[in-house]
Amino acid sequence: MKTSDFYFDLPEELIAQTPLEKRDASRLLCLDKVTGEIQHRVFSELPELLREGDCLVMNDSRVLPARLLGARESGGAVEVLLLRDLGGGRWECLTRPGRKTKPGTKLVFGDGELEAEVIEVVPCKAEPTVRSTVFAGLPKGERSDFLVQKCTEMGVHAVVPVEMARSVARADRAQKKTERLARIAREAVIGAGTVITASTKIIDVSQPEPVTYKGYVPPRSVVIPGSYPKKFAAGEYGVPCALIIGQRKESTDTKTSLNDALRDFDVPV
Repeated sequence: MKTSDFYFDLPEELIAQTPLEKRDASRLLCLDKVTGEIQHRVFSELPELLREGDCLVMNDSRVLPARLLGARESGGAVEVLLLRDLGGGRWECLTRPGRKTKPGTKLVFGDGELEAEVIEVVPCKAEPTVRSTVFAGLPKGERSDFLVQKCTEMGVHAVVPVEMARSVARADRAQKKTERLARIAREAVIGAGTVITASTKIIDVSQPEPVTYKGYVPPRSVVIPGSYPKKFAAGEYGVPCALIIGQRKESTDTKTSLNDALRDFDVPV
């Protein structure tokens, strides 16, 4: 499954640009999860739809219109999204390009009307504490798309394709796919919203009885993307997770040859 499977055309004239004067006159789409029936109603009818024991989630979050377009003092465009006021003229922000905005970088907005300086870089709390790199034999066809998508969903830092003796695909041809694979990785990040964090389910399937971990990978584990079945109101679906399929030998800690490490798992190279 790809995030592109969920793309659809939404005409701009059907997107609400301003709220109605009477807020409770806004349209309300109702889906019966049992029959699949769809009804078009208005928000003023919401109390009629609620039953005892229903869970109503109120979203009181506000969007801060603070997207700044400027430039680095040394040159080059920069985009800054203000997230949280830390006081004293300091803000927690997201910047793009992030690699170009290191501590000490001076930023200019407008015609010099606003100036700022990057004080520190704060790691994203959703990122895994350990960066992992996947070395994989060059897959052919759409298998490379699947590999990049699933590795990205799991929070893998980098996917390095390796041309092996038995690889059908070749590096010179695979180079042409770089731009497409980068797009697939971006889509996977947006679509999944999942990386290996404290809540990620990690299942060790290398033993007769599976063992489940949460956000922890035992040392020398060989991990691959996977999924486990979970029942929802609409049916049973596969939820992304990480699967431990084996343990590396201690001798591989000092190995520099990828082929030697792969041979330990009887992978032909």
